[in-house]
Amino acid sequence: MQYEAHSLIHWRRALAIAEASFGAEHEVYGGVLLSYAVVLRQMKRKGEAKEAERRTNAILAKAAGEGSARRGPPATESTRILRELMPGKNPVTAQRGFILVL
Repeated sequence: MQYEAHSLIHWRRALAIAEASFGAEHEVYGGVLLSYAVVLRQMKRKGEAKEAERRTNAILAKAAGEGSARRGPPATESTRILRELMPGKNPVTAQRGFILVL
């Protein structure tokens, strides 16, 4: 339990840094938020994870809409981006790998 609390402090700091550096609507912030959501889910904090995933999907959907003519449904944007970043892996495995990249 102590390690989880310590981990969350660092994740929240990473989110604050990403927001200050890029803004809360930027895809980099969305990527950090996505990783945070995966960590929350692994900690069995499902409500918080769902909220972080909802925010991530909105950020990444907006970024994809601004960056290209093709825009998928918001619920699949994070999965699509992870598949592009890590081809050949399923989204859950890709998310775990993405955490390590950040």
